[in-house]
Amino acid sequence: MFIVSAAAILAVGTASAADTTYTVKANLNGQCLDNSGAIARAGNGVLLYSCNGQANQRWTMDSSGRAVVQGFCLQPVGGVIANGRNLQIANCSTSSAQKWKQGANSSLRPGGTSYCLTAASGAVSLRTCSGATNQKWTLSAVTTSTTTTTTTTAAPATTTPSTTTTAPPTTSAAVTNPSGQAAPSGDLTGWRHIFVDEFTKDAAIGSWANSCEPDKIVYTGAQGQKWRTYPRCYLDTYQKRPYRPDAVLSVTGGTLDFYLHQVDGKPAGANPSPLITGTSQYQSYGRYSVRMRVDRPGLNEYYVAFLLWPQSEVWPQDGEFDFPEGGLAGNAGGFHHYSGVGACSGCQAVATDIDASFTQWHTYTMEWSPGRIRYLLDNTVVLDSTLFVPSGPMRWQLQAETNGNGNSAGHLQVDWVSVWAYNG
Repeated sequence: MFIVSAAAILAVGTASAADTTYTVKANLNGQCLDNSGAIARAGNGVLLYSCNGQANQRWTMDSSGRAVVQGFCLQPVGGVIANGRNLQIANCSTSSAQKWKQGANSSLRPGGTSYCLTAASGAVSLRTCSGATNQKWTLSAVTTSTTTTTTTTAAPATTTPSTTTTAPPTTSAAVTNPSGQAAPSGDLTGWRHIFVDEFTKDAAIGSWANSCEPDKIVYTGAQGQKWRTYPRCYLDTYQKRPYRPDAVLSVTGGTLDFYLHQVDGKPAGANPSPLITGTSQYQSYGRYSVRMRVDRPGLNEYYVAFLLWPQSEVWPQDGEFDFPEGGLAGNAGGFHHYSGVGACSGCQAVATDIDASFTQWHTYTMEWSPGRIRYLLDNTVVLDSTLFVPSGPMRWQLQAETNGNGNSAGHLQVDWVSVWAYNG
């Protein structure tokens, strides 16, 4: 059994015989310090998650004071030690922001400052040290065979829908996609395949930045796929906060990654859109499929609506299709919004019999043809409507926005998108 002294130092870098690896558990809720999504990339967020002993929760300590996980060092975002600062991993350096000490009341502090690592539900940040329970941490030494725990503090407190008649597209026998399913491609009966992106070309956080140019191409994929995004000067629907593609969007590990977290002290989302014809985002009628999930539960401040929106910008008269839609802490839904007869702004058809948690990989498909809209969850029809179906051109927006307050954080991961044109 390894005992952590009251003056223990968190540290990492290149492991040596003297280095020790720990799990770092919050006394507040028993969750562990976690490199979110196990993404080994500088700038990735550090959160709290159920303890599982995986590599992204194993922090190696050395005498220099750094804490390393998956080859990167723990620090406040941007290496800035300040109140309210979230945590990330970064390339290891000699910065004082990467040197952690265990101080009074089992607190963990960067650079010997008066700011303490502070736990919340699923989140972690720096706050002025107060001695409160949410600033107390338990370090548990990890061995190669078993995990032994010794602490410097007390243990933490204790109707079936119909199946689509359209045959599902074929996939490759050798699947290497993160979700375990390759992107569908090839023509279908009545549909001509026109676009696919499996996100095989990496793009770092910041590369999707857009201050106020909605027509700017912010990402070009490995096969020339082009993407736009709502710029920072556009506000989201519920909280009227700016979209932050510069701090949210990246492409890594074969996914389009939405890193949903507080940016400048506020929850932030993003809203990208593909140029499905190579030069345009728009078509009349089409089949749109996306495979996605979120990497953890409890993202209470975030809401997704992957939607088709009219080029005319006239709503609700020219319609709106949303699938999936819903708060990311719950299950997916789907809605077909229309104006109906007269000025009915609340008319909608609702997808039924959906039991799809956002934390699981699912394929969501919108199939829009003349006079008809269908939604398919993993190739099972969950909505089939002929009510006031629009005919004007629309664009596909992968909208993740804020709806509430708090400091939870996590990753919305899109494995692939695929689009077909209507052939009749």
